[in-house]
Amino acid sequence: MASDLADQNKRQQTQNVLRTFVGADGRLARLPEHFETGVEYPERLVDERLRVWCEVDAEAA
Repeated sequence: MASDLADQNKRQQTQNVLRTFVGADGRLARLPEHFETGVEYPERLVDERLRVWCEVDAEAA
């Protein structure tokens, strides 16, 4: 039972984070804090940093 509550809390936190950065259409609306405006990042680094967001989204589904 405590595990279920912990899972629910984790899902709610994930949803809160996703609402911050992802619009209703599923597109990235804001940049996660891992990026600075005006800085060019290599694709590999972007992939690594965004992978966390993709994995979080997959867990929430």
